[in-house]
Amino acid sequence: MDEKLKYSTEQIKKMLDSLGDASSEYTKKLTNADLNDDEIHRQCDFLRDSVIQRFEYTIEGFWKYLKTYLISQGIHLAEQTPRYIVRQSALARLITENEAQLLLEMITERNKTSHIYQEEVADKLAHYAPTAFTLMKNIVSRLNKK
Repeated sequence: MDEKLKYSTEQIKKMLDSLGDASSEYTKKLTNADLNDDEIHRQCDFLRDSVIQRFEYTIEGFWKYLKTYLISQGIHLAEQTPRYIVRQSALARLITENEAQLLLEMITERNKTSHIYQEEVADKLAHYAPTAFTLMKNIVSRLNKK
């Protein structure tokens, strides 16, 4: 494994751990929460926002990890956009078509939170984060075995 890919792998693993921890804590807090209690509600909102922020930088780091992986495999990239990288990863059979579709949805969701903040979108994304975490973690694990 070349040094750039090794570094990128270490970074994405740290991001994934951070997202996983935040998502787990949020889910745990929400499960036991009395949302009629204003203080508990504020804590849940704070944790939710933490999950969203970690999701945003993790999905950003993830597509860059895929880009580094593609380059390390000698694949020429005509573009440097997240969607292009995901599509090229599917074409190179690093990820399945289903995984590519889910990753493209994640990028869309990430873009929504970056441009417009709405409570419904925030709640949806916070609940979506564990699925995203699992998908990205499984892909990284699989690619590291190659």
